[in-house]
Amino acid sequence: MSLATILMPILLGKTTSPTTSRASDSSERVGYMNTMDWRGVIDAHSPLISAEQLSRLLHVPDVKVFDVRGTWSTPARALPEDYATGHIPGAAFLDWTEHFIAQDVAPGLADIADEDLAIRSFATLGINADDLVVLYDSSSHMQAGRIWLAMRHWGLANVRVLNGGWKHWTAQGLPVSTKPMVYAPGTFAPSLQPGLKIDLDEFLKLQDMSCVIDARGPSNFAGKPGDQRTGHIPGELITRQSSLLALITIAGISDWPSALKASMRPWPHTNS
Repeated sequence: MSLATILMPILLGKTTSPTTSRASDSSERVGYMNTMDWRGVIDAHSPLISAEQLSRLLHVPDVKVFDVRGTWSTPARALPEDYATGHIPGAAFLDWTEHFIAQDVAPGLADIADEDLAIRSFATLGINADDLVVLYDSSSHMQAGRIWLAMRHWGLANVRVLNGGWKHWTAQGLPVSTKPMVYAPGTFAPSLQPGLKIDLDEFLKLQDMSCVIDARGPSNFAGKPGDQRTGHIPGELITRQSSLLALITIAGISDWPSALKASMRPWPHTNS
């Protein structure tokens, strides 16, 4: 699964120090339970949830929030130490290298998990059919977007990426907690939803009538001598990845189609 598949949930936000904490906030009171119905708060047609919307849903029993912070640097890994330092109140930690991802290859090359692995992940994480699942990271939605795609692929419709992620949440001065959370085992039964990813054979059939976008950045697109992982598929377009991700992570842009359009290099769709 390439970074290009991750761009669909990529979209926006802002940030403050993770040490910021509002222990006096009502959502941090011992035994506090929020009875708000999440269905009346979120946008039913968006893959995103705003920081303001999520702040109203903290501690709603059927809203499950997951901290998916990690890094692609070598080795690609999850960052539970960042979660321990501070996270959104009520959030559990989700290791993006273990859940919803094939385990027989490196994370950068791994496909979405098969059904057996998906069943185990949904159960272990505590996800049920009537839950709203919210995912966030601090890497321009790369890890959260990857998990979003995998959950949607396996039939979970009510899953959202936090717009702007952790950086935007903290920038807004919203509550931060160091209290760990583990949800009770879940019962969601995966059901494959076709059309959210494409395999190589299908791609080759559709390539000539498709607009293919390379989201890895200019150096990988251009290619590096002796590195077969670099270069690009003939006819691809390339995004100005660094500027796009900076906007997504920090700026709080709501007009994301315009941001994506502006990020495209004005190179023609050629066969080279």
